[in-house]
This record gives sequence, structure tokens and C-alpha cells, in this order.
Amino acid sequence: MGSTARLAGTLTSLLPAVLVACASPTPTERDAVARVSGRSGESQAERYYRRGVDCMDEFDRPDCALENLEQVVSLNPSERALTGDAIFRLIKLYKRSGEQDRLTQLIRKYWELGKKRNDASVLSYGVRSFPSDLTTLAVFDIDRLQRSRMVSILGEEVLEYRLTCDEERRDALEYEAWVQATAGDPAVQGLSEEALLEAFESAREKRREERRRERGSRERGEDAPDRAAPITSALCDVMAALGLTSFAELERVTFAGRHNDGARTLVSLESRDMDALLAAAASRGVVTQNSERRWTLDDVRVDEDAIALVQVDSDELVVARSAIATEIEQARESGRETWSKDLKKLSMTVPSDSCFFFIADEEVLRWGMDNAGALAALLPKPQGLVAAAATYEHTGLFVRLHTPERFKASALVWLARKILEGGGQEDAEDSDRPVWLEQMDVALAPNGGDVIFGVTMSPAQARPMFEPQW
Repeated sequence: MGSTARLAGTLTSLLPAVLVACASPTPTERDAVARVSGRSGESQAERYYRRGVDCMDEFDRPDCALENLEQVVSLNPSERALTGDAIFRLIKLYKRSGEQDRLTQLIRKYWELGKKRNDASVLSYGVRSFPSDLTTLAVFDIDRLQRSRMVSILGEEVLEYRLTCDEERRDALEYEAWVQATAGDPAVQGLSEEALLEAFESAREKRREERRRERGSRERGEDAPDRAAPITSALCDVMAALGLTSFAELERVTFAGRHNDGARTLVSLESRDMDALLAAAASRGVVTQNSERRWTLDDVRVDEDAIALVQVDSDELVVARSAIATEIEQARESGRETWSKDLKKLSMTVPSDSCFFFIADEEVLRWGMDNAGALAALLPKPQGLVAAAATYEHTGLFVRLHTPERFKASALVWLARKILEGGGQEDAEDSDRPVWLEQMDVALAPNGGDVIFGVTMSPAQARPMFEPQW
């Protein structure tokens, strides 16, 4: 259960993202720019990008970096990774130089182009068979993240802590991080290995107890706390049944649920080897086949409910309680598209380059406003929320709150900027909020009242999102 909680933490920390769809130059155009690029076979956009990166990373010349990276975006090259990383770097440079208007325009442009693509490739085939009452959807494209330039720089092992189901390995990674974090603490210096382990266990239990108290405090503040355990609490048991030890062995994972009912949750796992994994699990006797597309996980339950596995596509397996599994199986057999129209509409605004995105419909946001007390009166009427992340060498995280109320949205932008500007105050030192949050920017979309949050990070800045923290 701890591993899935950490995976969910990664998903929610990894917020939103954006990229630009661009036209591809003709071979004649590419040959022409290659002749003046200075390197054989290098396009003009590649040359500008290389110079911009060198100016930014090697020579710390922001004026030179701005000039060259702006040329990359204006040329609209076909290489999305090139354009995407140039955009993310420009956002950081505009932030550093205090050019708020240009920064805002770039973030707006990203989302506008993302919406125009009307692209559903970010979704798996099985989503169309999800129940219509689900109000949230999160997709983690593990394959895209692993292929990113950021991971090649940091090393694949940077993802291990968040993605592994191996409890012993996770404990070892936490211990290594704790030893490194406390190396300068006189209280642990000179301790034997056994004493260090005892001190680590004590520190970890103290932190767990603090988190339990925080959760209990939140639940006591709700009129009807959600007592049902989500299906994610048994997800590593499902992985073990399939013979997998890490989510890194999957291509993509989709989480969906209803915000106020843990029993209405499901997870979709995608693997090119799904047929073989199911066959091996059946041969080991850890799953029982009930029909052509449905299995039951033996000896594992969630709140006394059996865990069902429905193969909605050759490479996709949905994990859910029996009742939801039946709904999905029936929808799959009928060929009808049953999932929420609101979530479908919001998903069409997600840029196709996203390695992660989260969407929540209007019902979720109104439910949150009902629990916001007096603050709710200041918030604009919500129509949905989209959060997305794209990862090249730099990582871009973006959130878009859809609302028609421009006046209240403007007030929210002003308030959010004041709060973010206060991130450097002395009292913020004890805050648990991530350091990267201090670099976040807030803007108002040019049309309507949509509020856009955005932040970009270098590989070094993104690293703490994946590693255990003390």
C-alpha cells in the first residue's frame, strides 16, 4: 500500500504541461538551412537550440540564450522535444529577467495550441468503457517519461523509489536518503550501523504518525468521510500476481475514480506483454479466469470485495471491484462509449506531449468549494480543472482552471501571486510545500476567465520529486 501511495504522490506532484504542434519543413528547406548551420545535417532550429542551451547552461549568458531560443520557437520546427524544451527554458529565462508579460504570453500560447489539437492520443482505448459517474482521471505515461532527456541525464534509477513495489528495496532507498540527510547531525555521528538503523526506524515512525494525525484531522472536518478503501491499496498485489515488481515495467497507468467514494475507483495497466502476463498468472494459480476477458485475483480482497481484472484491449487490463468490473465488461461487449462526457471534453484540452495529466470535472471542484468555508465566496465558478506535465530535458508543469467568471478569476490570479511572492518569507522556511512551488507563475487566459498556473524545472530541480525526502 505504501508504494501505491507514493506513486499517487508522484502523480499529483507532477502537475501539468504544454507543448507546441509545429509544421515540418520540406527536405528542400532543411537542406537550405543546413548549409548555414555550421554543422553537417543540422537544421537552423537545431543550431539555434544548441546555441541557446550553451549560452544558458555553459556560459550563463541569458541575453544570448533568449535570442537563440526565441528563434527556435518562431521557426516552429517539427521536432517537438526541441520546441518543448526551448519553451520551458524561455519560461525560466523570462521569470529570471522579470518579463512577466512575455512569460504569460508563452504559457497562454502553449495551452491554446494544445486545445486546438483536439487530440485523444493521451488516453487508452479502455477509458471509453469506464462508468459515467467517475469524476477524476489521471494518466501516467511511464514509457514517455523513461524516454525523456531528463531521465537520461539523471539516470533511470531516479524513478526507482516512486515506481517499485519491492518494499525491501524502498526501505533501503529511504534509509540511504536519511543517512545522507542527517550526516551533519551530531546526534547520529559515531553511531554503529545497528544504532543508525534504530534511529532511522524511529524517525520514520514519527513521520508516519504525524501524517496519520493530519489525515485524521482532515477526515474529522468532513461531514461524510470516505471510509471505503480505493482499489490502489491492493495494486502491488495485482502487480505481484502478474509477475511484476515495478511500474517501470509498464507502458502507461490510468487512475480513475469518484471523488467522494473510494469504492468507485479503478486502475488501468498497459503492457505489450499483457496476454503472456495473464497466462503466466493463471498457470501459477494466482488468478482465476471467469470469462474470456475477466479474471479474479485469488486470496486478495479490498474491504471484503473481490478484485476483478478485465482485459479491455490486448495490452490493457482494468483493475476494479467486482461491481465496477461488471459495468466495464458489459460496456466493452456492447461497444458503447459510456465514460463521462465532462471528462472527455476536458481530456481534449490535454497536450499530446504530456507524460502525466490529471483532470477533475465541475462536480469535484464544487465539492471542494463546499469544504473551503468563507474562501469559497471569493473563488470563480469552476467548470473543470486540467493539470499536465511534459518532460524533455527540462520539465514543465501546468494547471488550467476552466471558468467563465473573468472578474473573479482576475482576483484569484492577484491573490495567488501574492501568496507565491510570500514564498520567500522567513515563516515559509518551516513550510512543507515543495521548493519548486516558489517558482510557479499564474496568468489569466486571453479568452474567458481561465486561470493558468505554470512552472518549469531543470533536471536538478526535478530530482527531489522522485527521491525520498527527509
